[in-house]
Amino acid sequence: MKLLNHLKYFLIISCVVAVSCTTNSTQEKSPENKVITRADSLFMFHNINTSLFKADSATMSQYVAMDTIQKMQYLTPKIIDSENPDVMKVGQTYINEYVGAYFISKQEKIGDAQPIIVSASGDDYHALILIVLNKNNKPVSHILLSGGLSAGPDGELGDSIILLHDRESLIKHDTVITYILRVRQPENKDNASPTIDSISYIRKILPTGEIKTIKTDSVRYSRKIDWSTHYSW
Repeated sequence: MKLLNHLKYFLIISCVVAVSCTTNSTQEKSPENKVITRADSLFMFHNINTSLFKADSATMSQYVAMDTIQKMQYLTPKIIDSENPDVMKVGQTYINEYVGAYFISKQEKIGDAQPIIVSASGDDYHALILIVLNKNNKPVSHILLSGGLSAGPDGELGDSIILLHDRESLIKHDTVITYILRVRQPENKDNASPTIDSISYIRKILPTGEIKTIKTDSVRYSRKIDWSTHYSW
């Protein structure tokens, strides 16, 4: 378990370093996570730049919750299902009744496109999602910034057991960088080395609201672990 925690810390540190590298002098003149005007009263924040900003159960009371009409407008099954279409398969009725959703941040407009960030939570699911709205206030694209389906360490992926799956993102105007760390152990093979995947995406939000992936990097490696000292849940 120590190794898994170290890997997770490495992911977080990578995001923090990247934020430091991408912050420019103009940002210093405007504090991050600024509380915005009453005209945008649905959102507590404006232009947050990292998913390391957490909206958890302890702070949800500070945010505006979506009502049923707003869920139907912004939080469609396509947005919730997209990362796990074979597992989730939720309908709009399920979202309306069982998914808690909150407005978090209104981002800077990109052409006619208006990105917003929302939080969504349900059974074995918690995510921070960037949704891009067109000039008619309709969702046209989205990016899962952090979280997603979380069924615990026994979640299966093919013939492997997922021991760790973590995701964090950086946002800088029209560019979103997402880091994913995934550790998998071959099922019923206690002596096999786990596979560690490190994946990063760089995506661009276009003025039309569409999202274009401009770069993808991935690294996979294996490492022998003594589970008697590292693996305890």
